[in-house]
Amino acid sequence: MQFQSEGFIFIFLPIAIIFSFFTSPVVRITSLVGLSLLFYGAADPVFVLLLVLTTIVSFFTAIFIEDSASENGRRAALAAAIVVNLAILGYFKYIFFISDSISSFGSLFGAHVSLERFTPSSFVDYILPAGISFYTFQALSYVIDVYRKDIAAERSFMVCLGFVSFWPHLVAGPIVRYSILGPQIRDYQYNRLPKRYWVAGLDRFAIGLIQKIVLAESCGTIVNQISLNVSQPDFVTSWMIAVGFGMQIFFDFAAYTNMAIGVASMFGIRISENFFSPYRADSIQDFWRRWHVTLSIWFRDYVYIPLGGSRRGFAIQLRNVFIVFLITGFWHGAGWNFVAWGLMHGLMLMAYMSFKHFFPNLSVPQVLAVAVTFALVHFAWVPFRFTDIPAIKAIWWGMLGGNGFHYPATLNPWDVVFVLFVTFLSIALPNSSERWPGQSGVIESLVIWTAAAAALIFAPEVTNFIYFQF
Repeated sequence: MQFQSEGFIFIFLPIAIIFSFFTSPVVRITSLVGLSLLFYGAADPVFVLLLVLTTIVSFFTAIFIEDSASENGRRAALAAAIVVNLAILGYFKYIFFISDSISSFGSLFGAHVSLERFTPSSFVDYILPAGISFYTFQALSYVIDVYRKDIAAERSFMVCLGFVSFWPHLVAGPIVRYSILGPQIRDYQYNRLPKRYWVAGLDRFAIGLIQKIVLAESCGTIVNQISLNVSQPDFVTSWMIAVGFGMQIFFDFAAYTNMAIGVASMFGIRISENFFSPYRADSIQDFWRRWHVTLSIWFRDYVYIPLGGSRRGFAIQLRNVFIVFLITGFWHGAGWNFVAWGLMHGLMLMAYMSFKHFFPNLSVPQVLAVAVTFALVHFAWVPFRFTDIPAIKAIWWGMLGGNGFHYPATLNPWDVVFVLFVTFLSIALPNSSERWPGQSGVIESLVIWTAAAAALIFAPEVTNFIYFQF
């Protein structure tokens, strides 16, 4: 179900609010879980079973880990939960990728190798279960935190299911720890909602609508049009494609995050922020402190630090960074282009860390640092957007000036102005963690709501959020 759809805004959301405000405590927690499963099952009810299975495995494993007196038993249970959850994620997200890669590798040696019979070919118009990467990582973090004794195991299956399936952020994050969301789900049945929560939530939701419909969709349309018949893009066209997509994916993902945080706030629940103006970053390291923050923190706490982090010497630290970004690329998508994107960020971060390690006293002017980081990030966005290697190489070559610096007659100057304006907004405007929308009072809120309503009414057909495929 899409946040920007009429069915969600005018049917699902009002029903959810009614159940939240006007029902007894027992019905409230039950309705929260039921609405979450209904929301998730709107695309394909079959995949609700996967969500419930992930919750069952995590729930009972966590209780076993907490109650077990044997350290070997605790470790075995943790390993089993990790293997089962990652196996579900791996099968549904990566089986086609693995099958195609093995077939391609075998063909290099004249061998026909196929995993076709193991792929879910029986599904008609196979669809990746929405949000499976997000809720799998969330469930894993819960079990690992119980194993580390950072939190106590949840004894109510309904609360645990509510934590894993909480519908505002279920499909595309943020990835929220149990220590943050779990107690709020448990207390949800007893708390009544202060007015300031749902008013602020409406403001944040409206901002997300504007970002998605006006900014992200417009940038996406421009990039799609420019990319249709470009074989040797010039400097301006290449950077228009890269920056246009950078703006599209940022405002698309930030829009979902704002809408998720806004909807959750309407129900009195606060979830983690996910973006802190990433295009203001003055280094690749800073970029990952600002972009998809909850995923960065997840990899830091559950991959990077367990590998040794920075505790075992600089060379091992660089190795750990490389591993983390290799996995980050795979997490984002079942394709070698995503792996390449992850490795590019890993190598850029390793280069930056090496520079700071060997030349600690050298510094770069802030404006130059931001500009270089912006350029590197958008250079890396190209394989994230395109899967065709010749197209990627052509755009990269164009970005370096290899196809000339002239302004193409086919490029609409208003498209250039719009992308530059959106880029300015991404850098200059305060992000929502710095200043929630509507803080100036009712007039500002009315302006935001009016703009969102106009965008919803006059917008053409709106596409899915990009991160739904992850």
